Amino acid sequence: HFRRGGSVERVLCAMGPAGRCSVVLLFACLVLLCESTSPAHPQDAEDTPISDEEIAACATILTDEVPDPAVDARWAEISGGPPGMRIWGMVEENSATSVFVVTGELRNVSLQSVVATMEGMELETRREWDPSTVELKVLGRQGEDDIVRWVTDFPWPLSDREYIFRRRLATNEDGSVCSVTRVIRNAGPVVGPPGGALVRIEDFQQRSIARMKPDGSAVEIGLRYRNDMKGSLPKWVIQWFAAIGLPKYLNQIFARCQVLSATTHPLAAPLPPISPAA
Repeated sequence: HFRRGGSVERVLCAMGPAGRCSVVLLFACLVLLCESTSPAHPQDAEDTPISDEEIAACATILTDEVPDPAVDARWAEISGGPPGMRIWGMVEENSATSVFVVTGELRNVSLQSVVATMEGMELETRREWDPSTVELKVLGRQGEDDIVRWVTDFPWPLSDREYIFRRRLATNEDGSVCSVTRVIRNAGPVVGPPGGALVRIEDFQQRSIARMKPDGSAVEIGLRYRNDMKGSLPKWVIQWFAAIGLPKYLNQIFARCQVLSATTHPLAAPLPPISPAA
């Protein structure tokens, strides 16, 4: 369960160079076969604007959605994240879908810097500090939703992933900033078919909340996301990526927040206030 130094990693370390090379080539063939045989996601979900109710529901991440592995053994806590942050992850049965919950607080950073980095609002400089970003672009706006294209680099031999999604951010009356990101499953009419060897993701959702503590000592963060990487990958492969990739990514976000908080940087325009949903 999402642990470093597992049995597979120890076996690889004990092998000689020739043995490791053979395992890597075998793994590459397995992954490519799994990707090519991945079943298509059903295209029956209606693409609707992100609602006030979805925004308001972000507040429950910090209170009602923290996993307890003692109650639900599918969840496991993941180590290696930034100081003050806790990470839980699970992989849904018989799928390549992972679900993560992140809660905690970041000190010595501003609320604006956390929103800018977590929500991918630094369009011009993102690739400078996030090497997994191949392309990040706002394609347009529909109502209160941004339509965004985000291409992420996946380790060889996996194909890069393309996300076409709606994203809505809002500032609540208490000053907290909430965000909902939801993939557009039938994105063909919006951007056309995926180009080259890209794999277009059809099942992704992220909800988050960030708020300054009353004494101003830290920014509290709650994040929950679900991501189907599209591919009948072995469960241990998904877990191995999660145990290393997610903590590394969160540490990159924390480091970037510190940089932005210490300098004058043009962040996004002020976020529109909304009334809490009934």
